[in-house]
Amino acid sequence: LYLDSGTSFDSEADYSDASEDAISRRVKRTPQEEKAEARPSRELRIKTTKIKEKSGEEVEIVRIVSIFL
Repeated sequence: LYLDSGTSFDSEADYSDASEDAISRRVKRTPQEEKAEARPSRELRIKTTKIKEKSGEEVEIVRIVSIFL
């Protein structure tokens, strides 16, 4: 447990005189860290570009930008 003063204690003798409510008010709550999402072992990044041809048809060009293994 960590107190606001920055000191820590872990034995019952250190807080046996204090009430549980007083202790819980002094305890710093640490935020839960989010686990980073694991990246896939293989990743394919693509880039798309939409163009309009002379005929008026819209075409999408797909290019491979990088591959991670």
